Amino acid sequence: MKTTTRLTHFTRKYGRIITAAIIFTCLWFLPAPNTSKIAFPQSVPAPEVPLLKNEAYNQAHFAEIDTLISQFRQNWGFEGVSVAVTKAGKLLYAKGFGWADREKNIRLQPYHQMRIASASKWETALGIMHLVEKKKLSLDEQVFGPKGILKEKSYCEVIDPRIFQITVEDLLRHQGGFCRGCEGDPMFRGPDIARIMQTELPTDWETTVKYVLTQQRLLFEPGTVFNYSNFGYKVLEKVIEAKTKMTYEGYLQKYFLLPLDIHYMRLGKNLYKDKFRHETRYYDQDEAPLAASLYPEQDSLPRMYGGNDIELLGGAGGWIASPVDLLKLLTIADGHSAVKDYFSAETLQKMITPSDPTHRHTVIGWKSVDSTAKTWIRTGTYAGTNALLVRGPEEFSYCVLTNKSLWSAGKFNYETKRLMKQVIQKLKTVKLQTKSASDGLL
Repeated sequence: MKTTTRLTHFTRKYGRIITAAIIFTCLWFLPAPNTSKIAFPQSVPAPEVPLLKNEAYNQAHFAEIDTLISQFRQNWGFEGVSVAVTKAGKLLYAKGFGWADREKNIRLQPYHQMRIASASKWETALGIMHLVEKKKLSLDEQVFGPKGILKEKSYCEVIDPRIFQITVEDLLRHQGGFCRGCEGDPMFRGPDIARIMQTELPTDWETTVKYVLTQQRLLFEPGTVFNYSNFGYKVLEKVIEAKTKMTYEGYLQKYFLLPLDIHYMRLGKNLYKDKFRHETRYYDQDEAPLAASLYPEQDSLPRMYGGNDIELLGGAGGWIASPVDLLKLLTIADGHSAVKDYFSAETLQKMITPSDPTHRHTVIGWKSVDSTAKTWIRTGTYAGTNALLVRGPEEFSYCVLTNKSLWSAGKFNYETKRLMKQVIQKLKTVKLQTKSASDGLL
């Protein structure tokens, strides 16, 4: 009788948490649906799917990890921090800390999405390499001009004929020859470009590409020097569309996201009123000035809501996702043996091998790869967000997203990696304790 009473009490207290964890685990390992006959001309509406919540990881053995991350959030003054960790393709931990939307009193959950900024470039690179493996694209193909992939008029009128020499691989490795620091990043100069080109705001892609190709000479010979280029990755988005005859977003949804049961990842919007259902609110640095507005009816706006153009960035920095979404996607391109990769070992090796051995940033899609080639890092920084995606050794991977900007993004990445090293060490201990407890029960 006492045993039955205790069991009933346990079921009432923990039943919902256990059920949520079981459902999410089952969904993580469901076989990929057959999407080969589905056309995706536009963004795919997200269906109603079970949402992973903090209560699924409210066990006592995660308490020390919770404390570490909570303290980290408080030390940095973030509104919200979302963390997820996997090992060998299995989700070990996922939790949100702080606020998804403080003004609406919404606490951050693992399912909430945030802008991932330049981590979007990794997804764009996956799309390009998928086309290469399918022999629908070659890395040495010229991108611009009558003999290139992009043959429309706006891609054929250039001030510098060397632009016609730029290849797909040059853009992937940020070696197109463009100079982001010379006159400012064109992807963040909408009001200036509209004034120079005498067009209306907000500045569209056609105006932006015309400005870059007809007003700015290359600073370097294509394929020779690394110079980080958001513009180059936006062009790669258009390469995907030209080769597939699909929208960039629809292509990635069909071949990557939906087969992995990722339903809410999509390209974000500029304004808070247009944000998606599970997307957080974003917060700028303390005392950050307003930026020149993208919209003619207002002179200035917060950088994260109308002062910068995330919709224009697209494949260079426009995606929104949760940490769990990104780690799911990583399982098919991490080179680990637990989950079958979508790509050959040769393709993954090419992506993590610098074209310039003296410059670790000349890899494809990733921001950098360490000297052992065991740790692959992708960062992202945008007004109102920071992103860090790491494929690490021992088949551990993790993702950390925040919904507030920092004045020192570089220091944030360093300190976040230190934090996650501690988290992973504690997860190793948790794993041993869990195994021991299970053996005892058996």
